[in-house]
Amino acid sequence: MAHRSSLIPDLAGHTIDNGRLLITSTLGSGSNGVVFLAIDTTSSEENPLQYAVKCIIKPEKGSPRHDRQRLEISNHLKASYHPNVLTLHCVLEDCFFLYLVMDYCPRGDFFKFLLDGGIAYGDDDLVKGLFLQIIDAVDACHELGIFHRDIKPENILCSEDGTQVYLSDFGLSTRRPYSGTYGAGSSHYMSPECIERDDHTQAYSTRSNDVWALGVVLTAMISGHNPWRRATLDDKCYCAFINNQNFLLQTLPISPGVNLILRRIFCSDPSNRIELPILRLTVCQTHNFFAKREAGFIRSPIRTPGSSGSRANVLQWHGRGSRRSDNSHVAEESRERDNYDEHNEHVQQAPEIRAVPRSYPSDVSIWDTESFGPATPELYPQHALPLATEFPHKNLGAHDLANRKRSGSSSSIKFFRRVAEKLYLC
Repeated sequence: MAHRSSLIPDLAGHTIDNGRLLITSTLGSGSNGVVFLAIDTTSSEENPLQYAVKCIIKPEKGSPRHDRQRLEISNHLKASYHPNVLTLHCVLEDCFFLYLVMDYCPRGDFFKFLLDGGIAYGDDDLVKGLFLQIIDAVDACHELGIFHRDIKPENILCSEDGTQVYLSDFGLSTRRPYSGTYGAGSSHYMSPECIERDDHTQAYSTRSNDVWALGVVLTAMISGHNPWRRATLDDKCYCAFINNQNFLLQTLPISPGVNLILRRIFCSDPSNRIELPILRLTVCQTHNFFAKREAGFIRSPIRTPGSSGSRANVLQWHGRGSRRSDNSHVAEESRERDNYDEHNEHVQQAPEIRAVPRSYPSDVSIWDTESFGPATPELYPQHALPLATEFPHKNLGAHDLANRKRSGSSSSIKFFRRVAEKLYLC
């Protein structure tokens, strides 16, 4: 089935916002949209301001897709005040498309950052600093009554120097603290209570579900591995953890302090799971995140089903002080899908701990009125499509993008809310 993004032509060379933003190239595409790079023509020619512009097809007004899209944009705008949430500056439209103008992060997402060896073994300060930023972003969303439900490295972007991170993609976020929509998110990062099951009599806490996902992200930051494939008892690694709370300490290069943190995060009873303020305090008080041991590889390369040889999806850890292997030693992206389609088809269980795989959504996602549309999938290179016609653009207001700061702008930034709120928040 063709993705909606295949209907979006290559807009390079075209302008939006009355000529203020010039689209220069395609950054990538997902199933529901195409992300373009644009420059502000009113800024300096030597050092122009750059923005990522997500182009999506306008749904029919009043349709369920329209309502979900409007709520997703509303949530992202609301959370954009925080310095560790990717800024959504404004929303523009023409006859056919919506354009979400966001900060551009040339370093890419956190998954790529980890693959590229962005964190050296033993760099405790960097792990602590980045993880605290992620906690702060999620906590800020929770304070606003927004629960992300799809926290993973692919939905976290990095600054160019790798010292700042930004939470992005609110496509599966909800404002409900308790949800009856099971299986929403990415399977590797779902809490056990969120995963599809036969008994749907009790809603799960979306707040606690986000905390669980943070634990998986922390594990990946330190070890380059996910702790398990899925948090179900038929997953051998998760079952081993349930039977031995020190399982991760014994199999991954984490410190005893991190092991205690993960045990409190991966509490199977969500009512006893650590809360974000306490998690933040505990992380602040933790000084060592890596195991103090000299070792080669923590585990030998593990092959992903359907891959072989150099295509094995693995992040390899070398001895102390070295970095993860470069891209020549890591797999091409796995085509395995996340388990949140409307049929709830279970993916194959992994027999042992796997390296961090890039997560892909299903072609059809679980959405309902509490879900704000599907998560934007990871971006893939897109071949240019011929532009069939000129699109008449209309300006939504006098937006002075020239004064916008780049990624990492402070909370004092004033956002273009007037038009967006008029269109999407009423």
